[in-house]
Amino acid sequence: MVQSTNRILRKSFIVFLALLLVASWYSSNSQEKSSNIDVAYFGFINDSIQLKIRNVYDSKGVLELYKANINTPVCEDELCYNLEVELYWDLAGNFLKYNDVSSKGLTKRDHIEFSDRDHHTLHTLLTNKWPAFLNFNKNELITNDPDVDVDGVSGATHRLILEETVEGAVYTCFVLWHIVNDHDAIHAMSNNTRKYLDEALIKKILTEDNRELHNYLIQQFSNSDFATYLPLILPLIKTGKGYFPKITISKMPKMLFGRDFTQDFLVEEFENLDYFSRTVVLKKLQNMQVSNDLLYQLLSQVSNRNSVQNELIFNLVCSNQRDDSFLEYYEIMCNNIIEGNIPISEDVLSKICTVDSNSKEIKKLSTQLKRYYKKNN
Repeated sequence: MVQSTNRILRKSFIVFLALLLVASWYSSNSQEKSSNIDVAYFGFINDSIQLKIRNVYDSKGVLELYKANINTPVCEDELCYNLEVELYWDLAGNFLKYNDVSSKGLTKRDHIEFSDRDHHTLHTLLTNKWPAFLNFNKNELITNDPDVDVDGVSGATHRLILEETVEGAVYTCFVLWHIVNDHDAIHAMSNNTRKYLDEALIKKILTEDNRELHNYLIQQFSNSDFATYLPLILPLIKTGKGYFPKITISKMPKMLFGRDFTQDFLVEEFENLDYFSRTVVLKKLQNMQVSNDLLYQLLSQVSNRNSVQNELIFNLVCSNQRDDSFLEYYEIMCNNIIEGNIPISEDVLSKICTVDSNSKEIKKLSTQLKRYYKKNN
């Protein structure tokens, strides 16, 4: 009886241990998976420096930026302290900033701490996509001049490299730049952000002052996204710099240019857009019903220096014969051409003068325009 009881207890204990091991394995495996959910990228720089980039969220749980903790040697000997920093990127993988978390601080040759100016130089370098050392290997940074020490290593830094880096910390600059600008890591962050592009994150990006992120987001947008977020997109076109307005307008679906909201925006802002953006707008508007206010605005932009835009505007006027107001802006168009001495082609003349109308005033204006063309050609 006792032996039977002992056997039962031993079997129960073995089963208990087995269940405990399974539960422990499942728990650790789940924790590992959970800890990896927020990892946007994991890899190695030059097969040696571990780089794990994690998601960072704001107080509302919306993805905000990316962060990595770096602790790595810089020199191949013990003359340099380890590089210990926190790195931050925006949601498109553009470098934002670094925080020095070492108790010793970032140091140069002879363990001299970075000055404020050194930190500024390093930050500027890290945001530069084409540094002077881009095509150099680490062992090529130093020449064979024995009179100058760099990072504790005998030799002189190439002049062009020295102008962009912190003197006495060239290796630190070189290593950190390659971590920050690792192509695979940047690509991974960009791809990771796409998975989180819900309404909350899109609105967050559109209302932040980050042109790089705006460019990134516009490239991800579908036609329906443009329609949904149009009220937030148009103000960015107004304040946008460089190619952003043109690119955004080019990607916007044509149908949105028929909306009153868009046309009201163009009434106010068309003249402030750059030449290329205005040209794209006019092409989008072709064969579309345009408000009288916008037609008047466009006609006010006719000049003898913009033949391409002039022709697009004239085409637009001629395709908007919908009510009694047509005579008014047809007259404005003809008078602008004649009084402003605007050059027109024979094709443009033909389009303007073959408008289908029984109006005596329009026929009279067409005759005047033909005389003008004959006189100047």
